[in-house]
Amino acid sequence: MAEGKPLVLLYATAPERRTSLRALLDGQGYDIVAVASAEDALNAISAQGISAALIEVTAEGVEAIGWLRRLKERQPDVAVVALIDPAAMPLGRAAGQAGAAGVIWTRDALEPEDLEPLRQALAARERAQRRRTLGRAIP
Repeated sequence: MAEGKPLVLLYATAPERRTSLRALLDGQGYDIVAVASAEDALNAISAQGISAALIEVTAEGVEAIGWLRRLKERQPDVAVVALIDPAAMPLGRAAGQAGAAGVIWTRDALEPEDLEPLRQALAARERAQRRRTLGRAIP
């Protein structure tokens, strides 16, 4: 990982979706760890300095929502953003309740501006870390 670049876990089951999202994230200056399974994602999140996770929640989203909960239990400081098809809108609320910091509503290819929820989640994570650091520095 390059110094100062956020490391983003990308969890998408379809290889072509992972490839396109990886290219977009790379083009926006993120380092990426891309995985195709929940088990690989949980292993990666525990073993590496992940700043954020971008997870695709499909129509079978109940499993992904459960995974999101487990991820937040293991690594509460990771900023999680869910990619959800607008046809599965109820999953957006479930993702938020499970700990997602944001949702990107998408059906097709993403554009750089679509990553705003990820940028906001990373900025909020950084502010929270700074507050914790300052709190420790003050006796």
